[in-house]
Amino acid sequence: MLEQFLQGIPAVVAAVQALTYAFFVSSCVCALILWSGPRHLRLTARGHDRSDLQAIHRVPTPRVGGVAVFAGMITALFVLPPEARELGAAALGSSLLLLIAGLREDLSFGASPRARMAAAFLGSLMMIALTGQMIGTSPVPYLQPMLSIPAFGILFTVLAGACFAHACNLVDGLNGLASGYLITFALGIAAVAVAVGDPVVGSLAGVMAAAMAGFIIFNFPRGHIFLGDAGAYVCGHVVAWLGILLLARHEGVSAYAVMLMALWPVSDVLTAIVRRVRQGKSPASPDRLHLHHLVYRVVTARLADGNPRRANAWASVLVAPLYIGPVLTGVAMHDMGTAALVGLAVWTGILMAVRLLIHRQFKILARRASPERSLLA
Repeated sequence: MLEQFLQGIPAVVAAVQALTYAFFVSSCVCALILWSGPRHLRLTARGHDRSDLQAIHRVPTPRVGGVAVFAGMITALFVLPPEARELGAAALGSSLLLLIAGLREDLSFGASPRARMAAAFLGSLMMIALTGQMIGTSPVPYLQPMLSIPAFGILFTVLAGACFAHACNLVDGLNGLASGYLITFALGIAAVAVAVGDPVVGSLAGVMAAAMAGFIIFNFPRGHIFLGDAGAYVCGHVVAWLGILLLARHEGVSAYAVMLMALWPVSDVLTAIVRRVRQGKSPASPDRLHLHHLVYRVVTARLADGNPRRANAWASVLVAPLYIGPVLTGVAMHDMGTAALVGLAVWTGILMAVRLLIHRQFKILARRASPERSLLA
């Protein structure tokens, strides 16, 4: 017993070192970006002049926080055990195209949604090539035979990874929102990995959460720095693949549980696609009707006395239970397929009901001929 405990100490020390390095480097790079702001804000800040339809900030703010998170994760790899280091290097290496495409958009050089989605698809293809892992099982009976066909399995896995990364970018609209969700999802993956005895995926998920924590202390509540497209795409890609690896490496992990943990951004994007198609618009056209936008606009009018910065923080806090709940449910039911399916259905219904309620409040406020109306425009 004592011998096993002593043998496990180096692994624990390495994990603590990795988490510390990820947090420290990420936070230091964020601090450096803010300190050098006057030299690069013309390049790294945009949207505050309302040129970006979905932007709700008014002060020039650097959008390259994802670079800090990426740097933190890379640094942590050097102290991880060999297997975790190799898998982490594959995850970060396959995300380089997403980092480049996202940075082009963040630095105002321009990268269309199609270009960023293409980068996400190529990143997932590269991850399959580097690891040989893909989604091979499905709780849905008619999908299982199809997933056994390599070409279909690759296509399904690439679609899942790319769409989740894109969804994380679309819900990055409030201080601490996307980063808070990604930390929660990563910690959920880490908890499931520990439960099924997978220290490799668990340590990588912990590193991801620690690097994101180094960023969020500068992002929430005042929004001194933003994650940016690069950060949202890269972190979404990495977290998506940690979930895929859990499914590929452990047959006992329920796919419904992982879907539960991914529910919030995916459901929001699917709702946006349906809404835009019904309005005769392109599914990729931007608008300010995502759930977090509606919550922010209602909070601005009802709770924040018209103070946008206060409303931003409050709205992020109010939305948080809508992603924390499904993640906790997924962790608790990670090995219970039927129960996880029921949990998925329940949380889908809750999200739909909350959205309808918030949208109704938004419409009531928008009809009022008062100063509140200008806040909702």
